[in-house]
Amino acid sequence: MEYKHCFNCGCKYHPVRSNQVFCSDSCRIKYNKKSYLILPIKKKWFDMILYGEKKEEYREIKPYWETRFQNYYGMLYNTTDIKDVDSNTPKYIWNPQSKIIRFKNGYGKDAPYFDAECTIKEDYGKEEWGAEKGQKYYVLQIKRINILVGNTVVLQVYESYGEKDDKSVVIDRKNREEILKEDDYE
Repeated sequence: MEYKHCFNCGCKYHPVRSNQVFCSDSCRIKYNKKSYLILPIKKKWFDMILYGEKKEEYREIKPYWETRFQNYYGMLYNTTDIKDVDSNTPKYIWNPQSKIIRFKNGYGKDAPYFDAECTIKEDYGKEEWGAEKGQKYYVLQIKRINILVGNTVVLQVYESYGEKDDKSVVIDRKNREEILKEDDYE
């Protein structure tokens, strides 16, 4: 009888389904309602992501990031047909669900930030976006950006990230400052 470890609480349990990753419904609900993950980011990359020039963020594959991303995103058991499995097929894969990540430029309480819906995968990064050639990274693919002032979402940026709607805005370096300075949001 095979036992697994719950992705939320870490306890051992006997799964009813092959792709089950939580010991109970309450652990699944607690896991999915966790708050956002905060990632510090340099000014250059912060601005490039905010203006739609960079659509991925990279973190080195190290135990520090592995722990944080596994706790936040979770992993799923790979249910690929046994005949198709070779020695390179991973036993576990990243949860494909988008999650909110807060990108923050600096560590102070007044540091600028934005929230982005991201998915994660392990892959090679692009050199023009800060990755080293031939090195694998945790790749955070940005699907949508929410710019907040206080607790109010001022802009939702979908430029090439997904579907656009009436509330979505494509921003550039000029109109961002104008929008954020409007009296309605101060």
